[in-house]
Amino acid sequence: MLHKSSRPAIGNKRNGNHVALRSNDVLRWTSMLPALASMLDTRASPHPSASMPIALRQPEPEAECPTRTLRTFIVDDSMLIQGALTTALEDMAPVTVVGHAAEEAAAADWLAAHAGDCDLIVLDIWLRTGNGLGLLEREVFRTFQGKCVVFTNHASPELEKSCRMLGADALFSKADGFHQLLSYCAELAKDEFEKDGARYAIRPFFNA
Repeated sequence: MLHKSSRPAIGNKRNGNHVALRSNDVLRWTSMLPALASMLDTRASPHPSASMPIALRQPEPEAECPTRTLRTFIVDDSMLIQGALTTALEDMAPVTVVGHAAEEAAAADWLAAHAGDCDLIVLDIWLRTGNGLGLLEREVFRTFQGKCVVFTNHASPELEKSCRMLGADALFSKADGFHQLLSYCAELAKDEFEKDGARYAIRPFFNA
């Protein structure tokens, strides 16, 4: 079942520039998301290895730089996590969430219809039916031109290797990787802004 995001734009969030990460908000969401995830996802890891340790580090404020908003599709089996992640990303990163899905087949259908309207997929491994690895193996994902981040409770080096082999661009842990996800979004938005500028730059008809 798909849920199109209807969240309005945040008032003072963007003026065409990326707003520097707010450390207190990052820490608040960093502590909240693992708690939600642990309550909702008590299943065994799909990979036998232990979770990958990631050192928690408070991000430093960044200087403002030109960006564009990332159109983001969230795939997670929990409606609560979907909502919390939507709010957090739209409040603290140059992100607009354009859709949600909780099942592998529903996510594949959404991508088939809207792949050109999406810059980033945030993907969980456990889904209500199917799983994130299954989505990565589908033809509709192999032809997707945007980026994909796996955001999971079951992060491990082996799982990250498997996801990258299937085409994912990064893997972050729900336990302590939320600030890394924010930083990734900020850098990706900056890169997309620069690509857009190069693509639409006015070029002279002749050389002087």
